[in-house]
Amino acid sequence: MIRRGGTRTLVPRDFRSVPTFGHATNQFVWARPKGAVDSEAELAIERQARAVLERYRGLRARFIGEGKPGAVALMREAVQTADRASRAIRPGPMTADRIGLGRPRSMVEPEEAGKPAVGREPTRANADPPD
Repeated sequence: MIRRGGTRTLVPRDFRSVPTFGHATNQFVWARPKGAVDSEAELAIERQARAVLERYRGLRARFIGEGKPGAVALMREAVQTADRASRAIRPGPMTADRIGLGRPRSMVEPEEAGKPAVGREPTRANADPPD
């Protein structure tokens, strides 16, 4: 439950879901205000997640199965290619603040801890605790 206006009611919300290897929906998911349109941050998350999923599918097809090198070889290849890519691109860390979702509650100054992040509906992480 999330408090809204001093009462304990469920805040209306929609859910955004991105496919994973095991499931097309409901594994990589987040809540957002009801009727919200996709933000640039959400679209960026989806693009990056889909790219990771496609890369994993390709690696899995090469490394997993009868007569193939196996999971350890898959992980070794994934880490080595990611390391080469990171040295070439030098991306910054994927943080909530960097992609426009605000700072995690643990990083909020003590006087801000009770306030929801600007521009977002309260969530379990930033809602007032129950009485």
